[in-house]
Amino acid sequence: MKKLIQTLGLMLLLSGLSHAQISEGGLPKSFELNSKFLNAVEIAEFQKPNIQFLSNEDAINDQMGMLYRVGQVIQTNLSPQNAGTWTTLSDGSKIWQLVIHSKDAMALGAYFSEEVELPVGSKFFAYNKNKKHVLGAYTSNTPRFQALQMVEGDFLTLEYYAPAHVIILPKININEITYFYRGVEEYIADFSEKFTPKAQSCQIDVACSPENNGWADQIRSVVHFTFNQGGGTFVCSAATINNTANDCKPYILTAWHCGERSANSNINSWVWYWNYQKSSCQPNANSVNPSKGTQTMTGGTVRASSGNGTLNNPPPSNQVAGSDFYLVELNSPIPTSYNPYFAGWDRNYTAATSGVGIHHPNGSAKKISTYTTTLTNSNFNGGGNGHYWRVTWASTQNGH
Repeated sequence: MKKLIQTLGLMLLLSGLSHAQISEGGLPKSFELNSKFLNAVEIAEFQKPNIQFLSNEDAINDQMGMLYRVGQVIQTNLSPQNAGTWTTLSDGSKIWQLVIHSKDAMALGAYFSEEVELPVGSKFFAYNKNKKHVLGAYTSNTPRFQALQMVEGDFLTLEYYAPAHVIILPKININEITYFYRGVEEYIADFSEKFTPKAQSCQIDVACSPENNGWADQIRSVVHFTFNQGGGTFVCSAATINNTANDCKPYILTAWHCGERSANSNINSWVWYWNYQKSSCQPNANSVNPSKGTQTMTGGTVRASSGNGTLNNPPPSNQVAGSDFYLVELNSPIPTSYNPYFAGWDRNYTAATSGVGIHHPNGSAKKISTYTTTLTNSNFNGGGNGHYWRVTWASTQNGH
């Protein structure tokens, strides 16, 4: 089976030749309290998108190999100043809560018009209806962010807690909600009974041996991410990479067609997920998955892009620019608890004779594919002449 290395997301190709949203842990204050001590919480209701219409569009776009859409963006304007419910506790501390609901969503995501700012001593959380999926705490020590990772289910609760001595209001200004309707099935499996396999059964989990033998470090470098564009939310793959200084600066390399970014662009709503992969090999199944958990970061600045070169810039409609890449520098270092690996690279043009590709097909958990025949120089979709490798995937013990 021949396929060009340029799919729905950047696939990290490896050969034998070759602002952060960081959760600090803990639980919301309301979890400690009897419900009788809290006011009834305001629910912000959002109309369910026309899923049939979206599905019809997706069927055409998927067949054409276009970006894989997983959600619909809903515009809004919500903040502690104009929405939600405040409760003052007996010790003078305060809790603000807002429930966001949109019927039948697999997951909901929240995005902010400006960086979230929290007063010293306060805490901010997000969680789902059954309280199994909890994000936070976010505090004044959390690197500033403008996006929350997706939260399972069609009810998303935001909760802010401030001790009695805190009188400054937080900056929590929500301007967009994403209604996730597909491509997150494996993510929500840990928090809900809803689940439908997404990746094709021939896809091979990175936990599978012998396919993963010798690639443990490189597997750690591959990340999954979501981004908003043109009213939709999409998924792609990327990789943390090292630089010539070998100082592990938080660089992420992905494909230009995943958001079509230009150098110096800020990408505040991008959410990056580490270690979204299975812990055991499940050949021909793809049915049970760990969630992405809370090992996420958001935002960053584009440092370089093939869209800014002189070659094929700007490209005609439906073509890619140059060698189809952009390089992102995150706003803060990647936490060591994420166990990131900064993949190496070189500039030689020698075709590899064997290796692997690692990515997140259609937003699924991390997969690995193997090639055992020499790569050949190729072109793709009007991109830079000879800037791509054509690969022939090999059948291996656990799939093809």
